[in-house]
Amino acid sequence: ARNMGLMAGLAREGALKGLVVDNEDYGNARQWRYDAKKDKASYDEICELARRRGREIARATFGEYPDMSLMFFWLLSQCQDYFSEANPVAAVRERGDLWPAFVNGILDETPATAKLIDGNEDYWCQAADGDFFRQYWYLRNGVLAQVAPENRAKYLSVLSIGVGHFLDVYTSRSREETCWYFGPAENGSRLSAFQHNLE
Repeated sequence: ARNMGLMAGLAREGALKGLVVDNEDYGNARQWRYDAKKDKASYDEICELARRRGREIARATFGEYPDMSLMFFWLLSQCQDYFSEANPVAAVRERGDLWPAFVNGILDETPATAKLIDGNEDYWCQAADGDFFRQYWYLRNGVLAQVAPENRAKYLSVLSIGVGHFLDVYTSRSREETCWYFGPAENGSRLSAFQHNLE
């Protein structure tokens, strides 16, 4: 929290738009998961702790820069798997996921003057398939089950949605070279596919 507050203050003084947070759980370290074998408290207690940590970080960050943009490469887009579940809230609990609790803590302390951006770091969106529209709809509607009722109106009012465009998926030479490869998608042209996606 102290470090985020310091960085937010530097961003404000430097006239920057805000900060970007890469919260990806590299190496499947399960940093945002409850572990019944290791954690000494219950899942509900750990969720409350995660939400408190989110409040502490947001209070420090927005206290320094109330009208900043705070972008996460994955905000609730990190929880897309739950959308297809019959009971998304139960699925979060079953998997021991703590991230929605942390995000709700951030929302608890996000002022109306701030902007939260879900960067939705999804390499695979294709305009020709309607992926961008589906992602937008999902992040405005589908994830609301993960947002505490008291935070839903705020979530919808401060949320902006982005989708990353990674040039390597259009410039790599083949699927053999990298898994981040899109073949010709429109009229045999990868450049046309990129242009359509960007538009």
